Amino acid sequence: MKVSSANKAIDVLGGTQAVADIFGCNYRVVLNWRRRGFPPDTYWALAPELMLKGHTFSPLLFAQKLRRADTERRASRD
Repeated sequence: MKVSSANKAIDVLGGTQAVADIFGCNYRVVLNWRRRGFPPDTYWALAPELMLKGHTFSPLLFAQKLRRADTERRASRD
């Protein structure tokens, strides 16, 4: 299943408190991620967890920037 939002990713990973436990942070931080999306530095902790559960996702889920060649390739397909 493709995860397309931070909200869905948090749910898939066990909820707000479970994700907060992964980072050792307050659950309120994760609640902000539900609204604003994941910051880029969360990729290295959450991406492997999502993949272990059999989920796919776009790098944009973690505010990762696509390389210019990737965006041009996507534009040419549309």
